[in-house]
Amino acid sequence: MSGTTQSPSRPRRWAARLALLVACAGSVATSKAAMPPVSSERLSMGPVRLSAQTPRATKPFLIRVTAEQSSQLLDGHVHVAVTADWKPVDPARTTGPWFRPSLTREGAVPGPGPSLPLTEPGKPVGHDMTESFAAECELKAGKACEWRVDLHLEIAADAPPGTVDVMVDARARMSARQKETPRGFTVTLEAL
Repeated sequence: MSGTTQSPSRPRRWAARLALLVACAGSVATSKAAMPPVSSERLSMGPVRLSAQTPRATKPFLIRVTAEQSSQLLDGHVHVAVTADWKPVDPARTTGPWFRPSLTREGAVPGPGPSLPLTEPGKPVGHDMTESFAAECELKAGKACEWRVDLHLEIAADAPPGTVDVMVDARARMSARQKETPRGFTVTLEAL
């Protein structure tokens, strides 16, 4: 042996390329295509007023998906942005309460959301939250898919005199696990 390696023959190289092409085509053919997500209208509400007398509030939302045609399983999420503005009775006060927002599915125990310090009057503090929905509902003729989520807002019960005004903006995005969007596919988000 001379220690050199022979290069594969031209037919072998083409056979290898053809095998790769067939494998790629098979992979693409079996992968699940998804329709683009459809968004609800933006839902804005507030101010939700919190104080030492009313340190907690829960605001429920309903996400509803309807269509004229049946669909495959739906999935998506709801995104909620909150902005808290501390307004002390004494404007010279520079130490405010903490603010804790959280977002849960209906019936779930709210987790300990982040404790956001409200340290300066007139300087709102914002926070974004998302709750996702795994594929679990299929649209059937005349039947909607619905999910309820609860927005929990809380400040320290021993908050200094004053109020925390919370503004809320929310939007839901849903899609079906299919290539084509079902006719009349609509996503709505409403406060309950």
